[in-house]
Amino acid sequence: MPLVADQRFCCTLAHVRTRRASCAVFLRSNSANNTRTDQYAGDDDKGGFHEEGGYFSQTAVVNAKPGPKSDPSSTHGSVNPFVLALESDRVKVGTALGTIHIHPKGTSGNYEFTQMPSDPGDLKALEAAKNRGWVQKDGYGIVIGASSKTVSFYDEKGTKVTIKLDTFLNIGKK
Repeated sequence: MPLVADQRFCCTLAHVRTRRASCAVFLRSNSANNTRTDQYAGDDDKGGFHEEGGYFSQTAVVNAKPGPKSDPSSTHGSVNPFVLALESDRVKVGTALGTIHIHPKGTSGNYEFTQMPSDPGDLKALEAAKNRGWVQKDGYGIVIGASSKTVSFYDEKGTKVTIKLDTFLNIGKK
């Protein structure tokens, strides 16, 4: 299903079931992961202070290992979508349609994590993934803002459109 924001940006959305599977990434980012004993174990003892992510095709989401705990008053969150939580999942997707990651909801005093794609970090990472052939040349990145509950679509040049999380999850739902 194409998504048209304006005449300059159009992308093919992953199937609604695939987009809904990305909700697990969102929920894990909001949850503590320091007591987990599975592939999603990490060092966030509160939840909302680490990034989660992965990459996707039309029909599958491949989950990355969670990023480290970070404090919005002093550091940026990070996750590498291509360092997988389960290496055996790599066969689920060939060249990805895009990458997805969560910008956490945690706050520290008056500081909070940005909810939009980070410029230049997210943009450069997507460009590098395309140049390596990991993401289709017309592929895109998605950032879900855990606090704002928004979904931003971007390419290597910048953010193209931002929509509500609920809209993202329900486009094409029958």
